Amino acid sequence: MTERPAKIWNILALVLAVACGVPANAGSDALPASDTISSDRPAADSAFLALEGGGLRVFLASTGSSRPLPFGTPSTEVLAVLTTVLGSKPAERGENVDCAAKYAVWDNGLTVWFTNDRFSGWHVGRGSSLTTSDGLGPGTTRAQLEAARNAVFTSSSLGEEFTIGELAGLLESAAPDASVQHLWSGHVCIAR
Repeated sequence: MTERPAKIWNILALVLAVACGVPANAGSDALPASDTISSDRPAADSAFLALEGGGLRVFLASTGSSRPLPFGTPSTEVLAVLTTVLGSKPAERGENVDCAAKYAVWDNGLTVWFTNDRFSGWHVGRGSSLTTSDGLGPGTTRAQLEAARNAVFTSSSLGEEFTIGELAGLLESAAPDASVQHLWSGHVCIAR
């Protein structure tokens, strides 16, 4: 078996372990948390990530299959899966005592939040290419939101906010061509 298929199977084993509640290091086929995808090929060659209202979703590009990474998943498993899928460890990790939450930030603009060592929320901002499976993300316009989804818009101290089910976000203005600047779900630390 070549290295690439072996890594794909390792990623799938880890994702399945997370989805089924099996510890990330169970079994000989599970990928250790310290392993990462080789940085000489994009993570999209094997797996990619989509944003969801109830967490994140990992898709295997070679098969199109997917597995959820839901809120409530232990932080160690989330960090292992994201490190593997994104091809790197977080660029920053820390704790926000005001929000009683820990966080990890990747260079692609993804921030994940943990409360009581469980995955509790995510946030993406300007410049991130991460989207929902149907393409909602930073850069989506208000007109596109209105055409594609049942969005509720409100003005707040942050600016022009919107909600779509469990997703929330911030537009640059109330204009029809205003774009999404921030998108989040779950417990995130936002000062109002």
